[in-house]
Amino acid sequence: MLISSCAQIVTPNGGKSDLIPPKAKSVIPLDKSVNFSSNKIEFVFDEYIQLKDAQKQILISPPMKTFPELKVKGKKLIVEILDTLKPRTTYTINFGNAVTDITEYNPVKDFKYVFSTDSLLDSLKVSGIISNSFSQLPDDNMLVALYKTSNQNLDSCAQKNLPDYFAKSDKSGAFNIENVKEGNYYVAAFADANSDNLYQSDDERIAFFDTLISLSKPETKIDLKSFLAEPFKLLVKKAVPSSNFLQIELNKRPKQKIEISTLQKLPTNWAKIEHSKNLDSIKVWFSNATLALDSINIIVNDGQKDLDTIDVNLKSMKKTNATGRSGKQILSITPSNLVTGKFLLPANSLSIKASMPISNYDETKLFIVHSKDTTTCKIQKLDSLGRNFKIISEFIVDSAYTLRLKQGSFTSINGLENDTSHVDFRIQNPKDIGSLKLSINCPDSTMQYVYQLLNEQNAVVDEQKISGLKTLHYKQLQPGKFSLKLIADNNKNGFWDTGNYNKKQQPEKIYNYSGSLVVRPNWDLEETWDLVNKKPKKTTKK
Repeated sequence: MLISSCAQIVTPNGGKSDLIPPKAKSVIPLDKSVNFSSNKIEFVFDEYIQLKDAQKQILISPPMKTFPELKVKGKKLIVEILDTLKPRTTYTINFGNAVTDITEYNPVKDFKYVFSTDSLLDSLKVSGIISNSFSQLPDDNMLVALYKTSNQNLDSCAQKNLPDYFAKSDKSGAFNIENVKEGNYYVAAFADANSDNLYQSDDERIAFFDTLISLSKPETKIDLKSFLAEPFKLLVKKAVPSSNFLQIELNKRPKQKIEISTLQKLPTNWAKIEHSKNLDSIKVWFSNATLALDSINIIVNDGQKDLDTIDVNLKSMKKTNATGRSGKQILSITPSNLVTGKFLLPANSLSIKASMPISNYDETKLFIVHSKDTTTCKIQKLDSLGRNFKIISEFIVDSAYTLRLKQGSFTSINGLENDTSHVDFRIQNPKDIGSLKLSINCPDSTMQYVYQLLNEQNAVVDEQKISGLKTLHYKQLQPGKFSLKLIADNNKNGFWDTGNYNKKQQPEKIYNYSGSLVVRPNWDLEETWDLVNKKPKKTTKK
C-alpha cells in the first residue's frame, strides 16, 4: 500500500479537544454508482484528514488481487484502482477506522463506498453471529467469507481461493456481508492472522457451515462456531525442569497414556509418573537416588514409536521448594476438600494433598484435636501416585477441629519431609448447606454425553458420562450459583473434541444451561433440564 500526502499537517496547540470526526462532503463517482468503469475514486472531507492503520482497517469485498493505491491530499482521499474489475459485480470498500482527522484522530464511523460494474447493485445480505465452540463467547475479528459454488473447490476453498464476498466479525461476534449476488455459496470463517484472505494453518481459528446456503431473499442469517484444529502430529511441545521433577507438555491430547522410560538402566522406582486429566502433560517426579545422578536421558513414547528423547541435567536443576524453619527444603501438606477454606461438609473425611509423591508416612505423628481432646487418626492413600490421602476420624457437626502434623509425618520419594504444621477446620452445620435434585433429558437418547456441574468460579464440581434421562442428587452443596454444561461425546472418549476443517468435521456440540441454579442454605432445589422439549421446570422447596 502506498500512502502519500502533499505536506505535513501540524496539530495546533491549545483549545478544546475536537471530538467531531470528519464528514465526506462529496465523492466522485457517486456512492452506489452502477456501470462503474472509473479507475479513480475521489472523496472530499470537511477538514484535513489522514490514514491510520489503513492496511489493517480497509476491507474490499470481493477482494482485489492488487490493493488500490491510497493518497491523502489535504482534505481529499484519492483511491486509485490498480486491478481489473470483474464484470457484473458489486464491490464494497469498507474503510473501518482508517480515515481520521489530524488533531484527535477521530475516525469516520461506518465509512464505506459501494459501486457496481453491472447496471444494478446486488442487494442481498448474509448476517449472523460467530462464537467460540467451547466457551460460547463471541469471536471477534474473524474473516467471514462466501465462496461461489460455480467456480470453487469446496473441499479446500478457504485454503486455496480468495473469497467472493467477506466481512469481519465485531466484538459481539456479529458480521454483515452486504451487496451479495443471488446464488449458492459455501461459508467459512477464519482468523486470517497474516491478512492474506486464506486459511493457512491449524494455528488459525476456523468455522464453516455444514451445507451450502442459497441466497434469494433479502437477508439470510446463519450462526457459526469457531474452533482451533488439533495439530496433525503428536509432538513434545516443551520439557521444563523444575524442583525435583520434569514437566513434559505435548502439543495435543494423545489417544492413550504416554510411556516414559530412560536410556540408562535404572531401578523401577527411579521416578513416579503423573499424567494430567487430559493426558497432554506429564510430570516426572525423580526419586532421591535419581536426583543424585549427574544426568539422564528420558524417552517419550506414544505406545508405538518414540516421540522424543530429552536430556535432563539433574546436577543443574534448581530446587525451589518452600523452606521450613531450618532453612531446608520441606514437603508441603495442604487440605484439599475444605469449602471456603475452612469448612468440612458433614459426613465427609478430611482430604489432604502432598506437594510431591509420598514414599512413607507415619500415622503416629498425626493428631486430631477437638476441644481438649487429642486423638490419633488413620490415613488412607487415595491414589497410586501417593499424593492424595484421607484422614479417617469421627467428627461432630458444627464443631471446630485441628489436624496437627509432626515433622516427618510424610516423606517424599526424594527424601523430603514435612515440617511441623496444623490445619484448622470446622464441620459445617447442615442448616448452612443446601441440596440439588437434577433431572436431565439428553437431546438424543442414543448418544453419550459428558455432563458438568460448575460453580461460580467456573470450576468443575462434578463430571459424569450420562445418556437418556438421568437424575442426579447432590445432598450437600455449598450455597451459591451453579451452571450446567453438556457435551455431545460423539466418539465416547469422555472429552470434548475440536473440529477438523479438512475432514469437514464440526467440533462436538456443547449445551449450556440458560441462567444459573441458586442453591440456598437449608433449602432443597429441584430442577429439570429438558433438552428434548426445551422446557426447563424449576421447583424450590424448603
